Amino acid sequence: MTKKNRKKQNNAGMSLVEIVVVVLIIGILSSAAVLGFSFINSMDAESAAEGIMSTLERTKLDTLASNNSDTIQMKLCKEGNHYYGIVLNGTEELDKVEIGKNGVSITVNWTDGGTLKSNKIEEGSDEDWQYIKYKKSNGSFDCDVKSIVVEGTDTVTVRLVNTTGRSYPEYAR
Repeated sequence: MTKKNRKKQNNAGMSLVEIVVVVLIIGILSSAAVLGFSFINSMDAESAAEGIMSTLERTKLDTLASNNSDTIQMKLCKEGNHYYGIVLNGTEELDKVEIGKNGVSITVNWTDGGTLKSNKIEEGSDEDWQYIKYKKSNGSFDCDVKSIVVEGTDTVTVRLVNTTGRSYPEYAR
């Protein structure tokens, strides 16, 4: 063989080892991207639960600071692809906080005559179980809501302690 022919043979293509290395690199990068998106969705459930607890605390503080005739309450609702916690004084909107977006769903667990019920927050619904109130006399809950479940990649349950008016998250891992 001449020198010219040897050069053509050496540049004929990629070796099997080079192809395997390229495939491994692409696999590592794609798995890192998938884990990153999973982490972001997980954080969405956690931040939505934190937003719910923050709005609950705002509602409690407004209730304790209000006149006896005021009815301060928090409403959970969905508008388009967004979930909101709205603090109301009667029908007047005091504050509207976005608590979640696409990728999460919010379900309210409440009791009706001793029976535990679950309802998912849907757009356009306006039911009594979507409203959370506090008693002005002692800051305890004045509603039948037991927990609020936020589901995304992970699940976070916001537990409501009716006798104390406190809420806390439970993370399902």
